[in-house]
Amino acid sequence: MAVSFPTVCTTLPRIQLTLIILVLTLAMGHVDPARLPTATPVPFLTRQLDVKIDPKEAAAILLNPSPLGNGGYSQGIVVTIDILPKQGWQVDKWVGPVYKIDGTTAQIQMDSRSLAVRLIPTTPPTATPTTVPTATPRLQLPKGLWPTATPRHTPAPSAYSYFDKGKKYYDAKNWSLAIEKFTKAIQVDPDYALAYYNLSNIYLGLSQPSLAAADKTKVCSLDSKYC
Repeated sequence: MAVSFPTVCTTLPRIQLTLIILVLTLAMGHVDPARLPTATPVPFLTRQLDVKIDPKEAAAILLNPSPLGNGGYSQGIVVTIDILPKQGWQVDKWVGPVYKIDGTTAQIQMDSRSLAVRLIPTTPPTATPTTVPTATPRLQLPKGLWPTATPRHTPAPSAYSYFDKGKKYYDAKNWSLAIEKFTKAIQVDPDYALAYYNLSNIYLGLSQPSLAAADKTKVCSLDSKYC
């Protein structure tokens, strides 16, 4: 479309006339372009997973995958939960939105944030002593000449054998079985300092500082070089 300009007196100097035309052209033709809205960045949201153990000191917890940053998970991710009971405890009940429950293992989808696991003490069966019949000698020999039967020695479980198996599970990062074997080594030999030392390291890696501190205190009382 042609632009009409107002009539300007021809008596004005040529330079002033040119400036007036330029100002009118800019005023009529200059339009600021509309600004596009700026997209607001969506923050990365994480969810905290709260696993409560009842009683608290009865077991340790192992999460796979491990939490991101300060313990968060992105929404919708599936987390596998392994409960590592201490000696004398077993898992009784899972409470919460978990599925694929297999004894001490279950899974949860991170649309939920909390669950609880109840443990109960295990009571080992009481062994019933077996009565061994006494052999009656056929011949009556003078007192002091009858041969004395030599008792057969039943080898007791070796603390070292339990420790050796626990070390193999430790190297394979199978924390649940490693804890079980080191605990049995301590039951056979309550002064097995190196077994306490390895248990302390496992609980420290599983973010169980109270359990780790208890075993570390026992280590220091047995052998100061492991402190």
